[in-house]
Amino acid sequence: MNRYLVFLLLFSLITVNVSAQKRTRKPTGKAPTRAVAMPLPQPYQETLGNAKQALVVTTPGWNNVSGTLIRYEKVGDQWRQVGENVPIVVGKSGLGWDALIELPASISDPIKKEGDGRSPAGIFPIVEAFGFDPTTPETKLPYRQLTESIECVDDPNSRSYNQIVDVKQMSHTDWDSSEKMRTIDVYKLGATVDYNHLKVAGAGSCIFLHIWKGSDRGTAGCTAMEERNLQEVVRWLDASKSPVLIQFPAPLYKQLKDSWQLP
Repeated sequence: MNRYLVFLLLFSLITVNVSAQKRTRKPTGKAPTRAVAMPLPQPYQETLGNAKQALVVTTPGWNNVSGTLIRYEKVGDQWRQVGENVPIVVGKSGLGWDALIELPASISDPIKKEGDGRSPAGIFPIVEAFGFDPTTPETKLPYRQLTESIECVDDPNSRSYNQIVDVKQMSHTDWDSSEKMRTIDVYKLGATVDYNHLKVAGAGSCIFLHIWKGSDRGTAGCTAMEERNLQEVVRWLDASKSPVLIQFPAPLYKQLKDSWQLP
C-alpha cells in the first residue's frame, strides 16, 4: 500500500470519529439565553419617568419564589442604591408578565392572571400604606387603617373588582369573593401596589407588599418580606417621590436595564 492510500485511510477514520463525537455529545443542561428586544411600554413611560424612588425586586427565574429587593433613590439623573439587599418572596407560582401591556409575539413567558399564584412582572406605582394600627406609622405615604369592614375585592365579575372598599359605606355588594384584610395576619403592615389600575376582569387583583410567612413560602401574588425589613421600606417610601415597584426575573431585568434606563 503506497503512502497516498495510507493517508486517505487515516483521514477517513479521523473524519468518521469526529462526526460520531458530534452526534453523541451530551447536552450541557444550560438553556440558551434568549434576548428580548422590547421598547419600554407606553404605560410604564410616565410611571418610570416620574419616579424618584424604586424598589427593584428580582428572582432567578419566572417560576422561582425567593428573590431580592434593592431600594434605589434617583439623584439628578442617576439611580443610587439605598441600604442593604433584602430577601423577599413572590407568588407561590413565581412571576408573570403584567397582563395590561402588549408583548411582542415572540415572547412566550407566563402572563399574570387572577388566581394563578404569580406576582406581576413590570413597573407599578406604590400608592399607600396600610395596617392594623389606628395610629399612622412612620411613613410618607397615605395610610389606610384596616378595620373589620375593609375588604379587597378579587371577584372579576364585580363592579368593585381590584378595589379596596369599606362595606359599611356601601348600600349593597355584588361579589362572591374578597379578602377581609383585617383577618389576614400578614397584612398587619403593608403597602398597595397599583397593579391593574384599569381593573381589567381576570388580569389579577389585590397586589400588595406585606409581611412574609417565611423565606420559602410564596404568596398568592404579592411581594413579601420579613416584618422588620417591611417597616424600614414603609418608613422610607415617600409619596412625593412617586415610588415604584420594578419586578422581573433577574436575567430579563439585566437585558432590559440599559434600554429601559432602569436602576
